[in-house]
Amino acid sequence: MAAGTRAGAQFLEALFVNGRKRQVTSLNRKQKRRQAKRKKQNHPAPPTPPPPATAVGEKLAAAKRLRRAGRLREALAQGREILDADPKQAETLHFLGSLSMEVNNFETAANLIGKAIAVDSGCAGYYRDLGTALIKLDRLGDAACSFRRALRIEPDMALAGLDEVKARCREALAADPDRAEAHFAASEALKAEGRLQEALVDYRRALRLDPAYAKADTFESIALLSAGNLAKGWLEFEWRSTIGSLGPFTETVWNGEDLRDKTVLVWGEQGIGDQIMFANCIPDIIALAGRVIVEIDCRLVPLFARSFPAAAIHGEAKFTADGPSRWRNFDWLEAHPPVDFFVPEGSLPRFFRPTLESFPSGAGYLAADRQRVAFWRRRLAGLGTGRKVGVSWRSLHMTERRAGRYPPLRSWAPLFSLPETEFIAVQANPSEEERSEIKERHGVELRTWDDIDLIDDLDDTAALLKALDAVVSADTYLPMMAGGLGLPVWRVTRSRKEEDWSFLGAERYPWFPSMTVRFGVTEAELTDVFSEIAAAVVAIPPSA
Repeated sequence: MAAGTRAGAQFLEALFVNGRKRQVTSLNRKQKRRQAKRKKQNHPAPPTPPPPATAVGEKLAAAKRLRRAGRLREALAQGREILDADPKQAETLHFLGSLSMEVNNFETAANLIGKAIAVDSGCAGYYRDLGTALIKLDRLGDAACSFRRALRIEPDMALAGLDEVKARCREALAADPDRAEAHFAASEALKAEGRLQEALVDYRRALRLDPAYAKADTFESIALLSAGNLAKGWLEFEWRSTIGSLGPFTETVWNGEDLRDKTVLVWGEQGIGDQIMFANCIPDIIALAGRVIVEIDCRLVPLFARSFPAAAIHGEAKFTADGPSRWRNFDWLEAHPPVDFFVPEGSLPRFFRPTLESFPSGAGYLAADRQRVAFWRRRLAGLGTGRKVGVSWRSLHMTERRAGRYPPLRSWAPLFSLPETEFIAVQANPSEEERSEIKERHGVELRTWDDIDLIDDLDDTAALLKALDAVVSADTYLPMMAGGLGLPVWRVTRSRKEEDWSFLGAERYPWFPSMTVRFGVTEAELTDVFSEIAAAVVAIPPSA
């Protein structure tokens, strides 16, 4: 490494070590600030404004000039100065990440560029450069996935890194043809190029080489379900790791046996939205079995107990660990009659939804609390006669991987410009920055109430949703709940339709007849999506 580059690398390391020290020493101050914030919830101070965009642009341009002149130490210092003033400067985060790659600090590069993506998930170049850093870290599957996201945004982008992933996979397989991980990475690269059938071949090779390679198994089932091959797709879906969590109960997993006079326990799996979606099949198994017990996320118990009164609904059990093994704790079943069969909720579609025609076409299957619905309707009526539309724009649990799936707030403009419309925030924990952006950019004052817990009180959340005229949401559990309630709901996902396996190759979303799902990747596409949704929402008569 050249002396200047080595010095730059040393300075970069010191820069971020010192940054971490500052973060550690500021923990107590952050705790104090949180306490002060709780005291001032009713009278929050206005947020500290970031530096003017022109000043940031000038400093970043100066840093880039220093970089071109080979003065890396000064360029890095200039970039850190920008971040100290505003840690959410995506372009600066990316700039420092690319500098990190220049001095072969690929772990830091991946971290910084990942943070840039969390701030601005619409830049193909960020995903391209993240993929390049991940290659250097030998994370070939993740690199291919990052390149695939870049191509979603800019389909014509030239990606030499994708060729490198494939070349590295070939090298790895030449040295060890039985390396399942390399087959998986190769399949991700082929998937990025749109060569899905070839990708599926590599998925299957990974599976044959290592039957316990659950990730490859899951992807094969997803590929089959996405193509509309439900019979085989649901069968392959059984390979997911959920079954293993049964531990000593594995031998009693239901496999289609006669359930007359039998007791079967259905347990929820994955997230809240998945548990609501798969609950589509609970009425079917209730019709077959002598007795059904449903174990579900504790927050869903009141809603499910009301919706499925013929079943016994129980809050989710904890797990029991035994060395490397980990399985569900069903000790609470001692208070119930003996259970004959166990079945994960995600296995029910294999038996009850083998074709698209087997999905119910009626209204929703969830029942909100009528008294609470009436309460929320009275409160909403106090806002005036305009239509009441619930909105949610991101997940509560944001990660680098998830960030790219949510449309930026600026693309919501066509919807927020609707007249005679009150927008109700069903977004859990909206930040002051988000509320300010919506107000300043779109002129909309979101309606919120402090006496509803949108995180833990999902029964009251369901009642609020049921009282609304419509819901427009990013891809979270909320559109699933709205669909389960039979509400008009639009779900917007920043991806391509072929990436959503739950569509099952259908033209319309089969799980919820009242749900419309729209896809877009670029900001122009997403703006068109929200224009289409706005045209549909405006046709809904305003509340009386």
